[in-house]
Amino acid sequence: MTMAAPSSSERHADTGGPCGNGTENVNEETKRAVPSDDQDCLDGDASNLSSVPVHTFPGMRHLVAFLGFLGFVNVYSMRVNLSVAIVAMVNSSAISHVNTSSPDVCPLPNNTNTSTNYNGEFAWTEEEQGIILGSFFWGYIATNILGGRLAENFGGHIVMGVGVGATSVLTLLTPYAARSSVNLFIALRVAEGLTEGLTFPAMMAMLAVWTPPLERTQTVIGVFSGAIFGTVLALPASGYLCSSTFLGGWPAAFYIFGAIGVLWLLVWAAIARRTPEKHPWMSDKEKLYIGASLRCQVQQPEQSLPVPYRAIFTSMPFYAIAVCHMAQNYVFYVLLTELPTYLNNILHFDIKQNSLLSALPYFAMFVFGVSCAFVCDFLRASGRLTTTQARLIFSSIGMLGPAVFLVAVAYTGCDAVLSVTMLTLAVGLNGATGSGHGCAHLDIAPNFGGTLMGITNTVATVPAFLAPLTVGALISGQETLERWRLVFWLTVIIIVAGNTFFVAYYRGELQPWNEPNYEPDSGSVNSSESDDDQETEDEDRYLVRQSSGN
Repeated sequence: MTMAAPSSSERHADTGGPCGNGTENVNEETKRAVPSDDQDCLDGDASNLSSVPVHTFPGMRHLVAFLGFLGFVNVYSMRVNLSVAIVAMVNSSAISHVNTSSPDVCPLPNNTNTSTNYNGEFAWTEEEQGIILGSFFWGYIATNILGGRLAENFGGHIVMGVGVGATSVLTLLTPYAARSSVNLFIALRVAEGLTEGLTFPAMMAMLAVWTPPLERTQTVIGVFSGAIFGTVLALPASGYLCSSTFLGGWPAAFYIFGAIGVLWLLVWAAIARRTPEKHPWMSDKEKLYIGASLRCQVQQPEQSLPVPYRAIFTSMPFYAIAVCHMAQNYVFYVLLTELPTYLNNILHFDIKQNSLLSALPYFAMFVFGVSCAFVCDFLRASGRLTTTQARLIFSSIGMLGPAVFLVAVAYTGCDAVLSVTMLTLAVGLNGATGSGHGCAHLDIAPNFGGTLMGITNTVATVPAFLAPLTVGALISGQETLERWRLVFWLTVIIIVAGNTFFVAYYRGELQPWNEPNYEPDSGSVNSSESDDDQETEDEDRYLVRQSSGN
């Protein structure tokens, strides 16, 4: 970009700035650490910033971010390991299935490395397995909003530590609970959902006070990408542990990840603090840099705005985000929880092959999702796409792309290579939704982005526990291509409907209720109709802010 906004020192060159003489001495690198709209805040206290250089890599904030990344690797490892372990836990031969000589059942391969039946300890039906896999989300749905509020009041580092630590202890107790009774096992999974539900909003609250504005996108993406990386790591690792005799086979998948989580907690407790100012090992240089860059970005609790709930729940753009989020979560969790079962019962991969192939789609999702984020920002910054256009395009890629390939999977039959390829493309393309509806909350109301994410993430958790229940009901002991075809078609219908609603009602414009002086009784009505002048003005401000940081 060659387009640049005048610096604040240029704006005040004739007057000496709001603080009088000396503004021109403010370190230019420090001023570039703050969006151009906030430079006046720095200029207003120039005497304190004249010697503040930009603190680059490495710093304590980078170490904390890396530990956050590892925390989410642990979080998702403990969430998804059951998807693989349940294949080894269940005694498939003890469950009634349709006749394997049916023409709608894939034949067993001839090689000796592949098997379909495991002599596990438990004779759980498909319906019971669906309840077990989905019960985690009964707890998870209850604590998303709570986690954010607790983090804001007591510190994100404490809530994040409690969330990961408690989940780790419960993971260590999983083999005992499973062997005691199915009801105790389900209760433990609900408890894990309760504790893990705290982690995402807690980390978001922590990053808000730890990350300079111009590092925020890369830091947030980097930290939360640990969730997908944890999936990529845990699926094959769980497969190898379950197929071994180490610690009894499948229990090792819970003992190992639970123990790693406890070790992570010890390191996190030693290093993480609520704010940079409270960190005993952070350099004064880095503290000054973070503090200066966030001075006008982070509101103090007494400055927080009342949440306009009535306006939010009458906003069609908000509903567009919520509906699309729910639909995207349905396809994500159908594949996350049921893909290992499909690979085992339909395509007859052994558990090692199963776990590796289950991880492959999520590696594609990780790579494609991060790539889309950079492409999306480039297209917006260069003026090639408006915010609305970018969100609609990337959401459609992430929703309609998987729909096409899931239909293909439904009709590839027993061709294992083609089926895995189609599944990988479906999950990989789904990563584009992060650049679509995934960050659209900040487009319509950045002042309430955390609240909007808490609400939509809560309602979007409903498909997470409905998905395995629905699959269990549709399969109902009949592991055939026809039954799984119903699963794929239902998933396609849901994601196409969700994306259609998003395209129809989402517009990337600031909503009037985002403003501090918004009056709920003014009779204003939120509309999804396009306002070209408003969006053009928003885009111009965005381009100026972007160019000032280049």
